[in-house]
Amino acid sequence: FKVDDRDDWQGGMFRDIKALSCLTEGSKWRVSFKAKLYDEITNEGVKCDPSNKEYTDCPLVKLRIVKSTGDKQNIIFRDNYMAWDPEGWNQFESIVEITPDMIGDGLKSFRPIFAGGPDGSILLLDDISWMSEDAFQADNVIQESPSQMRLNLELPFVSDTELVHGLCFGNDIIEATASSNYENLTYTPFASYEGSVPACDDCKQTISGLEATPCEGGTLLTPSTIGTAPAGTTVDVSFVHASTSSSNVCMFVETGSHSNGLIEVLERMGFINYGTSFEDLKWSVDADMYGGGGEYPLAMLCLEPEDFGSAMSQRRLEDSVIPDVVNGNVKKKTVSGWRPFRSK
Repeated sequence: FKVDDRDDWQGGMFRDIKALSCLTEGSKWRVSFKAKLYDEITNEGVKCDPSNKEYTDCPLVKLRIVKSTGDKQNIIFRDNYMAWDPEGWNQFESIVEITPDMIGDGLKSFRPIFAGGPDGSILLLDDISWMSEDAFQADNVIQESPSQMRLNLELPFVSDTELVHGLCFGNDIIEATASSNYENLTYTPFASYEGSVPACDDCKQTISGLEATPCEGGTLLTPSTIGTAPAGTTVDVSFVHASTSSSNVCMFVETGSHSNGLIEVLERMGFINYGTSFEDLKWSVDADMYGGGGEYPLAMLCLEPEDFGSAMSQRRLEDSVIPDVVNGNVKKKTVSGWRPFRSK
């Protein structure tokens, strides 16, 4: 979708949710899309700061709810962990939890509006999805056979810093591999990791303390690099577990700036965040490297066996196969039910 000729941040695209009966109290819905912003005059990419808790100059979702009584609500959903690349596609994700005041008797219209961005900016949208949170977790943790599972996650965009991370599996996982759509990012398995192991193939940093974690005695996968990764980098993880498996699938992440929002990505996928409760789990830097060296805590996040997923139907916005570009100038133009939205 392309939305141009915008007077303010509220200009965007919308589509009413028709299946209102699915919006039950307490249900959670994941809204996601990819977005670009560029200047309508210069065609240059637009910078924005998603970490601003009240931002309107970055892509967002404005949820407009109308009751038959005439009551209206406008609720803004932001992604404060979105890693923004002015020149590329950026992944937005937010969770909408249905509260009693959103629904009930007289609910007439439930309308997500995809908007945000400064005056004079063009907003490009793609891969828009509205999905139940349960269906999302089942979709990203796929059971390919009674003992084989697959997990897919998208890494946050990394440009001028590092993404310190690794995967580890409990001792009931009998085989584990990981691959990436980025040619410079591969994963090396370690069947034994007593003491310390390299944090990546091309660095001097080390990881230690995995013995006293849920991954003790299992398999470790470390990345080939913790350096730059382009936006849209995904990791596909496959593992085989015993039919009576009680083992976890875990990811450890540096807790400071080097996490690049990966902790939040994993939490959204259903990983349990144990934080730095495993005190011996650390990332070490040699004294001859930057900052004079030192040890830094790692957070451990795990997906437990009962969360590995089962076959669940997905609820997406209707007509998910849509043209890439729609001219937002034509106020009455519709494509697969989508319409341009103006604040006036």
